Parts: sequence; C-alpha cells; structure tokens
Amino acid sequence: MPSSLRRRAAHLRASYTGETHPLATPGIARHDVGISYAGNGLGLDACTAQQRQLRALLALGLLNHGPTSAWPRHVSLADVTRYTLVVSPRYNDLVITTRAPYNVACWLVGRDKLPEIGVPGLRVESSHAEGWRLRHLPTGAALTVTRNRHGHLQGPVTLGSNYTRLWTTDVPLTAEEHAVLNALPPLCADTETLLAALTVRLCTHAPDGSWDIGTWFSNLTGRPSRAHSHHRRLSVEAGQCTLHWDSNPHPEDLYAALTDPVIGLPGTIGLGIRMSNERHRDGSVWWVIQLLNDEVSVPASAEPRTWAIPARAKLTRTWTSKQQAGGAGPVRGALKVAEEATAQGRWVRIHTLLHSRYDVDFEGNGTSEFVVDVFDAPIPLEHRGE
Repeated sequence: MPSSLRRRAAHLRASYTGETHPLATPGIARHDVGISYAGNGLGLDACTAQQRQLRALLALGLLNHGPTSAWPRHVSLADVTRYTLVVSPRYNDLVITTRAPYNVACWLVGRDKLPEIGVPGLRVESSHAEGWRLRHLPTGAALTVTRNRHGHLQGPVTLGSNYTRLWTTDVPLTAEEHAVLNALPPLCADTETLLAALTVRLCTHAPDGSWDIGTWFSNLTGRPSRAHSHHRRLSVEAGQCTLHWDSNPHPEDLYAALTDPVIGLPGTIGLGIRMSNERHRDGSVWWVIQLLNDEVSVPASAEPRTWAIPARAKLTRTWTSKQQAGGAGPVRGALKVAEEATAQGRWVRIHTLLHSRYDVDFEGNGTSEFVVDVFDAPIPLEHRGE
C-alpha cells in the first residue's frame, strides 16, 4: 500500500477507534497493495489464525458477566471494560492502551493466591516500565498492554512479572484452565471471526457521533443510557452467537459497528440478526440478539419473513423497514418501533432478511429489510437455560 494511502487509512481508522495515528498505522497492512482501504475493515480483522482464536476467547470472557454468565465467574473479564481503553488490533498482536495498565493486566492474567485466572493460558512474557508483553500459551498469540498512547513498550525488558506475581510463561496451564478451555463450545473459523470482531470493536464509535460501543459500559452519543447492572451473556451454539445484555451499547450501535461501510467486518453488510426483548428477574428489560453469518433470502412475491411466528402467538402488528418514515434509517426505525412496544410491556421480535427482486434464482439478490413483530403478549421472562 503506498505510504500516502496508508497514512490516510490510518487517520480514517483512528477516527473510529480512538487510536493515535502512530498507534493505528501498524495495523494497516503494507501487503494489501491494490486493495482499497474503505470497506475492508481498515485492518481490524486481518490477523493470524492464532490471533483470531485469542480474540474470540477474549470476547467470551469480556461479554459474560453476572448471574446468567455462560462462563465461570472466576474467568469473567468484564471488569476490564470499566477502564478507559483503546484497542489496536494488528496482524500478529493485539495492543491495548490504557491509563491503568497494571489494573487491566491483573484482570487478564492469573496470579498466585487469587481465585481469578484471567484469560485461560495467558501469561506475562516480558515486563517493561509502562506495560507488558503477554503471550497466550495455547495459541502462541501476543497481547500487549501499555500506558503509552502510541502502543510502545518503553524501558528495559525485565524477566517475568513486576507486579503482584502475575503468572509468567514458565507457569504451565493449570488443571482449572484446562477445564475451562475444554468446556468451550467448538468454534468454526466463521464464528471465531465474528467473536473476534466484537473484541476489536470494543471501543469503536462513529466519527459523526451516530453510534458508539463505549466498551459496553458507557454511552457517549448523548442518548439516554441503558445502564442497569451491566449483566451480559454471550453464548455459542451450533455456530450461532447469542448475546443478552441489559445496558450499553444500544442494540443499533452494535449492528452499526459490525456493518459500517468503513469500519465494519468485511462481508457483513448483510449481517443477519434476530433480536427480542425479555424481562430479567430484577424487572429490567434485556435485549437478546443472535448474530448470523448471513441473511436469509426470500423471493420477491413472498411474505417478508424468515423467523416463524411461534405457535399460539398472536400478532398485533408487523412493521417492515419499507414503512420507515423520515431520515431515521432502517435500523433506527426498527428499534424505534421495538422500543415503543417495549415501553407498553409488549413482546417484540426483530429479524433481518434479504428480500429479492426475483422469484427465481433469488438467493443473494435483493435488498436488506428489517421486520418487527409486536405480539399481544407481555415481555417474556428471561430464559436462563439458553
């Protein structure tokens, strides 16, 4: 990639990620000569298989928290998201810059005499004055935590850990870590890619302020905060990722971050979703979102629906994005309808589909649509067995 194009790409990427220009530049691959940087994720998702596996593991740890967590509580990494972070993905490294590198590292890496084990298999490889180079033993992938805004590890290298006896690379995996890793669901490459995309977009936001992930903790868009208990549940079954959460980010922001034409995950402009509301036992309303690898196509003359209506369920209204009014767009329009029905205590489901222009050979041709179903039923209680 020519240096001038690489510089422009780094500035564009930094406007979404909060990176400094020197921090973003190493993430823009030089070998992508001839590939336009717009629409290819600006290097966020280009990585080794080992990095992809580590980032998928991080997503499972970061996005499970609270009584319904799909992971053991002593493995949850959710408290990392309470810190001010910048996540800078590179082809063979994942750099996290923060004003509190010691605190963040202590959540990520296990240490002596404490029940938390952090990321199973993550170890300190080398210590520096302002951070650490970490190494994930099962995959060999690197992770850097540093206070330096440009991602540098400054100061002399020292062997081992220099803080609270964090486990180093000479500490083999414990029986407990083996148990956690062995209990993970099988993840295909596509599922790992989707999970990894959640990790690297942890701090992303739109330059115009229209959406913001806010590390799944804060809301910087000026809209009302959805914060409650910051409970989250991310589970994977049969290659399908399902997210439950009761706080920030807003659901449409997550969808926007994954499908944005500049910073989105390549190939997910037509990302399929299924989303519904449910009531937590404390009375708060959660949104449950299933992330699908693609959208299901329907013929031109068919009803715009790919999510079957449950037996005995009575519909009071079905809204599609063709009915949208004003400049809200299909995502915001769908969420507006859903939130209004939720405020009335109604059960709501949203799904996407690809409505074809044809009735024959319709697969993969058409326009993405959002469908909102409002049922004559109260918001269902949380199903903890999912």
